[in-house]
Amino acid sequence: MSTGAIGGIIINLTIGEGRDLHATDRNCFTGKSSSDPYVKFCRAGKDLGRTKTIKANVNPNWTENLKFFIGADEGNEIVHDGGSLGHLEIQVYDEDLLTEDDCIGVANVPLSLDCEDNEFVWYNVGCGHGKFFCEDASGQIQCKVFVTVIPLVVLKKGESRKLGGTMRIGLGWDTSADLMDLDVSCVALDSAGQVDLKETVYYGNLANSNKSVTHSGDEFEGTFGAGDVEVITCNLDDIPKEIYALYFILTVATPGYSFNDVEEAHVHVTHSITGLSLCYIHAPVYFGDRSAMFLMRLHRAKLDTNWVLTVIEETAAARDFGSLIPEIKAFSRDIVPDITIDPCERIAVMRKGSTIRASDYSPSNRIPDSATVGLAWDLTEGAKIDLDISAICLTDNFLMDDIIYFNKLTNDNGSIIHSGDERTGDAEDFDEKITVKLNSVPERVEYICFVVTSFSGQELDDVTRASCILFDTNSKNKIATYSITNSKKLDGCTALVMTCLYRNHAKDDWHVRIIGSPGKAQVALELLPKVQEYLRFQPAAPTSKPPEAEAGSNQMPTASDENKISVSPSYE
Repeated sequence: MSTGAIGGIIINLTIGEGRDLHATDRNCFTGKSSSDPYVKFCRAGKDLGRTKTIKANVNPNWTENLKFFIGADEGNEIVHDGGSLGHLEIQVYDEDLLTEDDCIGVANVPLSLDCEDNEFVWYNVGCGHGKFFCEDASGQIQCKVFVTVIPLVVLKKGESRKLGGTMRIGLGWDTSADLMDLDVSCVALDSAGQVDLKETVYYGNLANSNKSVTHSGDEFEGTFGAGDVEVITCNLDDIPKEIYALYFILTVATPGYSFNDVEEAHVHVTHSITGLSLCYIHAPVYFGDRSAMFLMRLHRAKLDTNWVLTVIEETAAARDFGSLIPEIKAFSRDIVPDITIDPCERIAVMRKGSTIRASDYSPSNRIPDSATVGLAWDLTEGAKIDLDISAICLTDNFLMDDIIYFNKLTNDNGSIIHSGDERTGDAEDFDEKITVKLNSVPERVEYICFVVTSFSGQELDDVTRASCILFDTNSKNKIATYSITNSKKLDGCTALVMTCLYRNHAKDDWHVRIIGSPGKAQVALELLPKVQEYLRFQPAAPTSKPPEAEAGSNQMPTASDENKISVSPSYE
């Protein structure tokens, strides 16, 4: 670990007395003037806090102890030149109950590494500037200051640090290409060594089950300099007990681009409450045409309430975290020694418009006998919307063959089955699901489109998260997942065309296509023209193939010596 740069400062300040402050209020009975003074503290234009108000006294005695935290990433530049850290601005106000409080003067307290908590110093109250100008400002303010500088700890590959509490993990990058999308994912691994999608946070799932991990949302542009593009916040104390590790992965999502087009990437970990830096990781991006990077891992420390952050900085040839499950498990061998690693285990994390071949993501690369599409959605503020899932079956010339829905739970030969109200028996908690016996679907059926409709006619504005997962009905192995989080495109709509299964030209395999197109309908039949038009005039994108697994030799990097774990201050 290296230090030197400043990760923040802690200001411990005691404000004592004021004397001869400007009097603004005249007492009609006694004819004497006074003020009701209190003090605000600011640095670089940011309000930090204030004192209590002392009534009718131009010589007040506050005697208050205050603590301020200045983080390096708060937009307040921390200057460290010859020991100078700028100044603390003391704004003195007269409190008025009926009108806006008047500023009656300003004092400046210089901040430096030499500030020591030894004795009070009197500071003159001046006229101030702009909205803080007071022509009749007078008097002095007494205070003493002690400044603690928090060094910025820069972690390198293999180095670790213990963390606790609530962390803000900011990730930033610079790119040389326009319209290039990079994604950050926080992949959750349980104590049995299995990836838990419900607890995994990414652009399609912005919060885990109890919101102890949240994502700021997908961004499509980099930032020049040291700023953060996407932020993941982790309340480590509230992470579900079954989750044992969190992997932070950066992927280049746009086809045709790689880390050749990324100029800089970094991870900045700060304390969420105070903004003080805990550590900084500068991730090299000179890995050529690779498109995924394991940035770091957080895992629970044994016999401890803390978590351990370890820098990984290893790359892979993937564009989403679902294709990296074998590598994730390989990196976990040091914390889950008996973990089972299947090089073919992967799940397609799909976007709108993307297409995969079902057999590419199935064990032994064969089409499953039976596949289930499970759909789930969350409703906000207790909204009650009667949502239904249906399957619209079309022939090769886009004519309707059948519709499977709540009032017709199966097709004629029983190869497509609607679950109805049954919600048990699966590992996933679906609102509704439809099972397709792929090898038994009548040959005349070329397309099976899965749609969601609001039977009550209510708009989908209250649906905060809609998702579908395609999995092998018998083995429960997941094949593909697609999520929509807080999509503005759902506003004003009562229906959503989610995904489509369709045969390949040889009719010996099925493809999965994500449509994600909102519309207006109360029952599936009303969506038939929209589905037909979409499939007829918007051809499917080229099929995305999963990368070859690289988990054979993957292992967590280690630091050059044994003393690379330190306990971070709590800053509470």
